[in-house]
Amino acid sequence: MVAMMKITVPKDAKPMAKDRAPHPIFSDIRVRKAIGCYGIDRKEIVKIAFKGQATPWVGIIPPGTPDTVDVTHLCPYDPGKARALLAEAGYGPQKPLTFELMTNTEKSVFNVIATVIKEQVARIGVTANIRLVDKVSWMNVATQDGPFDMYVEDLASLFTLDQDTLISSSTAARN
Repeated sequence: MVAMMKITVPKDAKPMAKDRAPHPIFSDIRVRKAIGCYGIDRKEIVKIAFKGQATPWVGIIPPGTPDTVDVTHLCPYDPGKARALLAEAGYGPQKPLTFELMTNTEKSVFNVIATVIKEQVARIGVTANIRLVDKVSWMNVATQDGPFDMYVEDLASLFTLDQDTLISSSTAARN
C-alpha cells in the first residue's frame, strides 16, 4: 500500500517555490549550502531537541515514508566547509551575514530547534535572529506573500489531509 496525501497549496500554487526566495543572500548556492547543509548539525538537534529520539534527516519527506530518498550523507555537518563557502560568497568578519529564523508557538520544540540552529550558525560566523510568531501569523507569512528568511516548522501544517487518500491508493480513475 502506498500512503498518499492530497495537498492544498496557496492560491499562487508556490508555497516554497524558488521565485519566492525570501532573502537575497539565499540566492547564492554557496550561502544556501553553507547554512542549510554544512552549517547545521542535525545530530546535535536530535540530541538536544528530541532527547535522541529522532533520526537526523535532510529533506521534507520523513524516513520510513514510501519512496523517500535518504540524502543526509550529502550534507554532513562540516563547519570548516561552511565557513569556506561563506568566504567564497564574500561573507566574513568584514561583511557579516545576518538573517531571520522564524518559527511559531504551535510546538515548543520549534523554538528549541531554532535556538540550536542559531547557536550552530554562530559557530560559522553567521547571526540568526529568532522571530517567534503565533501559528496563524506563521501560516500567513510562509504560505502567502509575507517576508521570511528561513523558518523551522514540521511542514505537515501545509497539508490538507484527506482520509481517503491516506487509506488507499490506486492508478484507476476516481469514481
